[in-house]
Amino acid sequence: MLKVRDIHKSFNRQSVLRGVTMAAQAGEIVALLGPSGCGKTTILRIIAGLETADKGELFFNGVDLTQVPIHKRRFGMVFQDFALFPHKNVEQNVAFGLKMLNWKQERVNERVGQVLRLVGLQEFGGRAVHELSGGEQQRVSLARALAPFPSVLLLDEPLASLDRALRERLMNELRSILIRAGTTATVPTSTDSGDRTDGTSDAVIRAGNVGLMTSIYVTHDQEEAFAIADRIFVMNEGRIEQSGIPVDLYRRPESVFVARFLGMENLLPAEVLGTDPPKIKCAVGELIVSERDQHDGDQITLLIRPEAAELATTNGADKNVVEGQLTETSFRGRHQIATVQFSSEEGPIMLKFHFDSRVLLPPTSSSISLKLNPGQMNLLAS
Repeated sequence: MLKVRDIHKSFNRQSVLRGVTMAAQAGEIVALLGPSGCGKTTILRIIAGLETADKGELFFNGVDLTQVPIHKRRFGMVFQDFALFPHKNVEQNVAFGLKMLNWKQERVNERVGQVLRLVGLQEFGGRAVHELSGGEQQRVSLARALAPFPSVLLLDEPLASLDRALRERLMNELRSILIRAGTTATVPTSTDSGDRTDGTSDAVIRAGNVGLMTSIYVTHDQEEAFAIADRIFVMNEGRIEQSGIPVDLYRRPESVFVARFLGMENLLPAEVLGTDPPKIKCAVGELIVSERDQHDGDQITLLIRPEAAELATTNGADKNVVEGQLTETSFRGRHQIATVQFSSEEGPIMLKFHFDSRVLLPPTSSSISLKLNPGQMNLLAS
């Protein structure tokens, strides 16, 4: 549905995008995930028509958008700072885009009611926006963007300005809102007797598959991306570093950057000792792993996932048992984080592991024996 090919963009001779290629299907929720300055907002603005690429192609349903102005693309956009009109109430803010499209008042009222129910604000239509909480204001912003039936909805860090608790709540609701908005709305058809005051049907200017809305969601927060997106593109320094569905990204990061950005800290230089069974040597010892696409002598980076460890019930003669000292524990509700120090020739190494909160860990400063699961360790190119 939406295709981006080899997009380049520079500002003041500083390269921001370096050959970005990606695609999003009809009805899909895609997240652009990466640190500040990686180019994710720039690619969003190019899709919207707010910026022009220096090089590359942008297609929507096979139509080249390069020369299509922003108002004819009919894409919706939700901003981090809400961008609501302070002098208009909730209903008036949501209706703004529909009035700009010359919809008849009866249809405006109907559609405003639909989207306010969708975002859970059906009782707030007459409220002034300054009377709303931050989360409620962001819902109004979302409803306003959804009202004209956009084929593509672009969301630029929409939860970033909210406090942690509110962000958590909206994060859990936003995916279902986007899915319902994209698949259950009744789009005007060409047989409607004039949705617009100029006598034309809105469906004539709506591109795409009727009833399917694609969402492009920009965020620097991996939890948001995991909770909301069907597919994630991880960006780094103006390029796509890796893409995939959330579970695959988490289970199989392909680079040290992606692993670190997804919050995985246990990364150690290692050497492949053998492939049958797959075996590596690192600072904490010799370990059996599950990956087989390496060669003897390869220098790689070992990722030990935080959930890789369990308390060892046998002595160090068992496979993949490592000995360390428990230096710190942090209770997080359903799980606890244990920081374990290991001795090595290069000096002490600190690794962090997650345990179920029901696991009884030894006292801090005690010795601890851990058994590492081969399937919870990944080999990354150094």
